[in-house]
Amino acid sequence: MDSTSAESWLSAAMAERAHDLHHALDLHRRAVALDSSGVEALHQLAWGYLGDGQLDTAIVMERRVIERDPYYAYAYAGLAEMLNGADRPTEALAVLADGRAVDSTNAPLYWQLADAQLRLRHVSEARAALAQAESRGFDAIGTRILRAIAMVMAGDTTGARSQLPALERDLSADSVRAAGGLAFTNAGALSGLYAQLGDAEAAVRWARRVSPWPRHLYAVIFARHWFWEPVRQTAAFQAFLASLRE
Repeated sequence: MDSTSAESWLSAAMAERAHDLHHALDLHRRAVALDSSGVEALHQLAWGYLGDGQLDTAIVMERRVIERDPYYAYAYAGLAEMLNGADRPTEALAVLADGRAVDSTNAPLYWQLADAQLRLRHVSEARAALAQAESRGFDAIGTRILRAIAMVMAGDTTGARSQLPALERDLSADSVRAAGGLAFTNAGALSGLYAQLGDAEAAVRWARRVSPWPRHLYAVIFARHWFWEPVRQTAAFQAFLASLRE
């Protein structure tokens, strides 16, 4: 086994995702073929399938990562993110319980936990998960946005709307500092907050500010995640989804 070549294929695949998803997926497959025991190559192959729009296959592959290395905590967070995106929050909760048993310090596990709990309309549980995510260093703006979505879930749309000016101001400041766009967990989440408030135009505006590589990778999430259900069929959001698939 030539592990150096496998690492080279993996690096090439990661770089290619922003340009040609189909080619990137082929490179990911080659990396796994060269190092079939490596969990990182398999983990990235799962995300390669997600970037290609094959969410169900990505979920299968990420489960294989956990089977191969049950102590790889990031795979639990990744699998939960995929399951949340596929509108399977109950399954995500089970995966997250296993992941927290492996590594209770992993902040993304708690952000995904909040996402799943919100989908199930468990607002108190979601808020508790967000507190855990924030205490472990998860993106502060992302946790603020999910708290605002929790307000919407609890019926406090006025309170949620009151958060918008500060959230937009802080993300605009991040835009000045960040090269190439913003993280999905803040710009994408703010897009989701606007979607929950029924504002398709603002949802699209912030979705377009996600940095280019995650925008391609998360195209399938924008198309299926529960955040955008209220505006999914609007002309503005359908046009945005069409642009992601070009």
